[in-house]
Amino acid sequence: MISRELAKMLEAAGYDNGGVPMFIEDDFFPPSLSELIKACGDPFYSLVYATDNDWRCFSETDSFNTVAVSNGRTPEEAVARLWLALKGV
Repeated sequence: MISRELAKMLEAAGYDNGGVPMFIEDDFFPPSLSELIKACGDPFYSLVYATDNDWRCFSETDSFNTVAVSNGRTPEEAVARLWLALKGV
């Protein structure tokens, strides 16, 4: 699961949660891991457990095979941060 703060960052950057708001009053509906991976699109290619409760994911960013890398305490957090990186946030 991602934090409320990270979800707010996704929302501010234009993340589409399939038409479902992430925040309704006090309730919080974060995207699932599979939804986040799908949102990253074709450039997404790897999610690995590194060490010390650290997840890393990788994505190609352009035709020169530049790689974007992001880390998180959970797989969802790592992929959400990758989505933000791919959007230039």
